[in-house]
Amino acid sequence: PLIRDPSKPEYADIIIIESTYGNRLHGERKDYIGQLSAILQQTFDRGGNVVIPAFAVGRTQELLYLIHEIKDRGMVKNHTAFPVWVDSPLAVESTRIYEGDKMEYYDEKTLQWIRNGVNVLTFKGLNLSVSSEESKAINSDPRPKVIISASGMCEAGRIRHHLKHNL
Repeated sequence: PLIRDPSKPEYADIIIIESTYGNRLHGERKDYIGQLSAILQQTFDRGGNVVIPAFAVGRTQELLYLIHEIKDRGMVKNHTAFPVWVDSPLAVESTRIYEGDKMEYYDEKTLQWIRNGVNVLTFKGLNLSVSSEESKAINSDPRPKVIISASGMCEAGRIRHHLKHNL
């Protein structure tokens, strides 16, 4: 979602690609939305928080897009107003760049939302945390919530603070 699929070059002498997931197939995005909404439902029903470690560029914006769709479709019953925190200065800044005039990069579904006046990366309940004080205050909010924090490998940064408070 969000960014259009890459197109194959007609000709190249050399191609250098990143291939982290080059040897495996992934499910359709609808599966991800269903799985994520089920996790949110189960966790919120028991009063918990969903902490998601995510890389600041790309993965965070994809998660915001998916959560926007989950909220828009009402897929988490009895918790429709759940808050979502993006707790990473780099992720916040990267999201602002994504929100700029980048129409040529978006996929058709995203373009349709934009044409209908929808910002696909913002929604009611979205909170952006930049300062360390804001980050620390997130865990004092007793409501079930989603916390998206940088350090996709959980080895450093704010994600460790959130894991400590939520595991």
